[in-house]
Amino acid sequence: MKIAKDDPILIIGGGLAGITTAVALQFYEFTNVHIFEREPLLPVPAYPVQLGANALVALEDVGLAEIVRGSGLPWKALNIKWKSGKLLKSIPVDSIIQATNFAPMNMAFTDLHRILKRELPDSMFHLGEDLLSYTLGEDSVEAHFSNGDTHEGALLIGADGLNSRVRLQMMGRTEVRQDGRVAYHAMLERGFLPEPDHELLTQPQTEYWGPDKLCVLAAQGELQASISLYLPKPALEPKSISEWLSAEFEGWEVNIPEIIQHVTDDAWVKKEVADIPPLRDWQDWRVCITGDAAHPAYPYLGQSVSMTIESAIALARAIHNNPKKLDRGLKNYQKVRIKRSRKAVKAAHRRAGSLAVTNPVACALRNAIMPAFPNFLGT
Repeated sequence: MKIAKDDPILIIGGGLAGITTAVALQFYEFTNVHIFEREPLLPVPAYPVQLGANALVALEDVGLAEIVRGSGLPWKALNIKWKSGKLLKSIPVDSIIQATNFAPMNMAFTDLHRILKRELPDSMFHLGEDLLSYTLGEDSVEAHFSNGDTHEGALLIGADGLNSRVRLQMMGRTEVRQDGRVAYHAMLERGFLPEPDHELLTQPQTEYWGPDKLCVLAAQGELQASISLYLPKPALEPKSISEWLSAEFEGWEVNIPEIIQHVTDDAWVKKEVADIPPLRDWQDWRVCITGDAAHPAYPYLGQSVSMTIESAIALARAIHNNPKKLDRGLKNYQKVRIKRSRKAVKAAHRRAGSLAVTNPVACALRNAIMPAFPNFLGT
C-alpha cells in the first residue's frame, strides 16, 4: 500500500485532532489534504487547556512549539489543596524542564486553535459535511456524506471525537464509559478575581479537592485566568448554571463561589466526562483514527489535549516515513500510540476513583496519603 505526497488525504473532523493532523501533514509536504467538518462553522469553544511538556516536544517537531509557548503561561509548580485551602501536595516541574526543555503550560483553546488554523489554507476546510460512511477499495477509500457528496482519497483519517462515526464503522459500537460527573469551564478576566495580587495570578495551576468535586484555578497569561469545575451531574438541568455551581462550591477557599458568580451562564463551556475502553486496533486498511476517536480519556490528568497533539503528529510522521509501505507505517503508529495512550487512560481512571471519595473519614485518609500519590505530569 503506497501513498504519494499529492494523493488526497481525507480528515474527518475539524477539531483539535483534525487540525493538528493536517498541520503536521502539511509540514511533511503532503499537498492534497482535506478536512471535513459536520458543523457549518469550526467549533472553537472558549475554555482553558493544559499542555504537557510532551505536547510541546511534539509541536517542536513541526516547528510550532515556540509560537505556542509564547501564547500561554508555563507552570512553576502544581499545588494540590483541600477545599479549605490546606496544601496537600506540591509537584515541581524542574525535572520535566531538564528532561524536555519545556514546562507544562496553560493557554486558552481559542489561542491554540488560532495558531494551528492559520497554518492551513481556507480551501482545505469543507464545512457542513457530515460523514455517513466510507467504502474501502484496493487503492483508495471513498467517504460518503449526508448531503450526497462523495470524496475519494488514498487515506481517510477519523479525527471525529468521542462519538466517532469512523470508529463506529471500523469496529462496531464501542462502550462509552460515563464518569457520572460533568465539567464546566470558563475564562475569567483578571479583574474578576478578589485581589489583583492574589496567589491565583502568580501560581499558574492550583487544584482544590473536595468530596467528589474538583476545582482548578489557573492563570492563563497577562490578561486572563480560568476556572474548571468537576462535580456530579445534577438530576435536572439547573435554571441558572452559575447559581447552581456557586451553591455546590459554597464554603470553598479563595472565594470560589464569588468567582463563579462573576461568570455569566452563557460563558460556561460544558463538557462531557467520558472515555472508552482502550482499543486494540486503530486501523482498517486505508482508514485510521486518532485523537478522541482513538483514545478519549477522563480529564483528571490534564493530558487529553497533549495526547491528541502527540498522536496527530505521530500519525503524520508515520505516513511520511512509510510512503511505499503505508500499512506498515499505520501499524507502527498504532503500536506506539496505543501503548502510551492506554497508560494515560488507565491513570486518569485511577485518579477519578480517588476523586470520587465522599465519606469524611475516607477523604481525610486520601488527603493524608496524597503526598505519596505518584506524580502524573506527563513528559
